Amino acid sequence: NNNNSFVVGRAALSMEVRGVILDLMWAVLTHPDASTLKCYDALKRYVTNELRVIEPLMERNFKAQPQQHHREKFLRSCTQTLSRNANLTEGGGNNGVDEVLALRMVKLTQFVLEACPREQAGGIVTANKGALASLIFKELTAYLARRKEDVGGMTTSSMNATPKMSLKSSFLADSQKPNDLVSPLSERLRILRCVYGVTEHVRLSIIQLQHLWSLCSIPADREELMVFFASASTFTGNAVRGPGLNEQQPSSAANPQSSQTLAVAPPAAGGATPNDGLTAAFSDDVRVSAFTDLMCSEVVSWDVLGERAYQSFQLMYKRLRQSPGATSSGPALNALWRICLTTGDSNVASQSMKDLL
Repeated sequence: NNNNSFVVGRAALSMEVRGVILDLMWAVLTHPDASTLKCYDALKRYVTNELRVIEPLMERNFKAQPQQHHREKFLRSCTQTLSRNANLTEGGGNNGVDEVLALRMVKLTQFVLEACPREQAGGIVTANKGALASLIFKELTAYLARRKEDVGGMTTSSMNATPKMSLKSSFLADSQKPNDLVSPLSERLRILRCVYGVTEHVRLSIIQLQHLWSLCSIPADREELMVFFASASTFTGNAVRGPGLNEQQPSSAANPQSSQTLAVAPPAAGGATPNDGLTAAFSDDVRVSAFTDLMCSEVVSWDVLGERAYQSFQLMYKRLRQSPGATSSGPALNALWRICLTTGDSNVASQSMKDLL
């Protein structure tokens, strides 16, 4: 008995120390300057291991429940920051938003969800009528609204009136670092797809997709959004490949790394990861509407869109034709003709011609 008491007491002390270390590591991960640390990824791996492996083992052996406490505490930290940023939609340096930290907190939200068992992750996403999923979406739209002001509020009509080369030049001039504009959007869309794919009890509406479409007027943004539409429109399956589940999305042969890729850590002992098979992020009706009303719209400027956009178009069109009783192929055929006649990409022109024949 004395030996058992000693073991339990030592385990409790160990868990207490682990809790303090976890809190310290989280404070480092969320610090505004944390991205400059060379050991940042190593710290994340440590926290992942504690939340997903060590603490569940302690729970099973000593009937404690520390991991849920830390997951929920860390998630509250994320959502508090997301809530503040989601209400700031004006661009410029006076809005009080550290955009680097804002993106990191979105990524850390996904990081915490990945540390949860699938059932718990689904419960978190659906709680309070899907409040977390709605918050991730609202933060994304707020980011796009802020950034739209910073890049001059370029509209679809101005894109149509601007030659391709001068449009790209103005885009680069506004950003200085092109990835500062494209990459954060790609990351946010990837995480949005993850959150809305954890459970089929939360779905994106066509109104939400239309809102995203209106905010993504820059060609690079439109292309990222088309990739998102294609990937989020279907169940990804539950096969685990390599170290985790990779969600395959359209990518250019010239730049295969540019596609949004969802890679998660190995599952904790005894359970699957929260992303072990993502459900469709919206219904079939919403998928058809997003394709025919948005991607097939006459205002889409295919002269400034590339292969990834067209590959996404192809996937959506294929799913439309495979749908039972599909009757909406007319807009797609009209769009195919416009793509073939107006695209500035020779590969897209060749492939769209084949698709028409």
